[in-house]
Amino acid sequence: AAGEIGHASAALREGLEAAVEVKSTVDLFYGVFVAARLWLRRGAAERAAEWVGLLRHCAGVEYVVRSELPGLCAELEVQLGAQRCAAALARGETLHLAAVVAEIQQELGVRGT
Repeated sequence: AAGEIGHASAALREGLEAAVEVKSTVDLFYGVFVAARLWLRRGAAERAAEWVGLLRHCAGVEYVVRSELPGLCAELEVQLGAQRCAAALARGETLHLAAVVAEIQQELGVRGT
């Protein structure tokens, strides 16, 4: 599992770098979605729920991501419980995409962010 998470982290890091470079909001949304799934696997469900809250709140989140959010929300609710999950999702509605992407990049060790 650690190797799988390592490969996912590397792919996410590369994807976010490319999305930032070409200023692709759709790809940034997808990167945040992938990061939320990855952070859930890493045991950071509350942070993942905040990012899902951001995605649920943003107009323009592509259908592929939006259609998978209910399943991810269900996983988060199992991990966190209904109240903690709802609170984290609500906090996520106040986040800004650029700040979240920068935070994810920092945690992934991307240079220049």
